[in-house]
Amino acid sequence: MGTLLKIFVGFWVIWIIWYITGGPLRDDKTKPFVRFNETGQIETVGR
Repeated sequence: MGTLLKIFVGFWVIWIIWYITGGPLRDDKTKPFVRFNETGQIETVGR
């Protein structure tokens, strides 16, 4: 059971990092609501 929990947590950690950093499958139309600003801090973006 512990192994499944580690896989589950690992998946979500990788997914969140991928979402914040941009991921290879996104373009300008599908940018996230969270991004890095010019100073390197995370900011939220509304559409």
